[in-house]
Amino acid sequence: KITGPHLGDMIRTSTVYERICQKIEQVVSNDFDATREYATMFEQYFPIYNYAHEFDKEAFANQDHLANSRNIKKEMLKLRGWSTDLERMKLQQVCGIFGVDSKAQLKTHLIDKQKAVLDDMKLVLHTAARESCNKVHSDFQSRIKQLGKKPNSLKDFANFVEAKNEITEEVKVLLQASTTVDEMYKLLNSFEVKIQSPEQVKLDALHEIHADFQNAIDAAAGDVSGRMSQMAQALNAEIAKIDQELIEIMTDLASAECTNAKA
Repeated sequence: KITGPHLGDMIRTSTVYERICQKIEQVVSNDFDATREYATMFEQYFPIYNYAHEFDKEAFANQDHLANSRNIKKEMLKLRGWSTDLERMKLQQVCGIFGVDSKAQLKTHLIDKQKAVLDDMKLVLHTAARESCNKVHSDFQSRIKQLGKKPNSLKDFANFVEAKNEITEEVKVLLQASTTVDEMYKLLNSFEVKIQSPEQVKLDALHEIHADFQNAIDAAAGDVSGRMSQMAQALNAEIAKIDQELIEIMTDLASAECTNAKA
């Protein structure tokens, strides 16, 4: 049997081999540091992940969408902006011996999350816009109905004047609610949400009822102004009637029959 130096031991103990290993380790270390440094650029996408992770669809659906319409618009536009940022994400990078692929996991995952949240928002907003449109239109109709009453009695007239004054104070609130509904639908259109024909008809009816509402207010103001003198006379007549009744009662109380203890 022939014996001699072991080739593997000779290589491992060689100073040349040691230098080569040190260079390889240095390359691996340097390239890994470069890869880690490159990866820090993806920290800018943390807010997208955190937002999608913390998004509460139920809480978003249960808020007052009319009152919070501006904030809702801001959030939806922010999500759309993030979509643009994700589309611009760099997909691949070679850092020495390492390669970074951000498409397969990071980009696809974040786009799916962002899209899911935005889809939920659009669905909730569409439902809220439809319900708000119906409610605001119904509010206008009920006010027009109240303003269309023709009271005959003094009591009914007084109640009508009070209701008219309250409705007059509500004009800005009602018109603002109608404007907000418009803005909600404009936002949906900007996100390419399809609005069905019956829904569009209802929205058009909301626009048209503004003129009917203003006409009803003007007509009610005219009725009040025109009948105020008549109702004032009726009020004075009622006061005079009550005064006469009080005089008669006082007269009876002062009579001998009322004051006579034996009576």
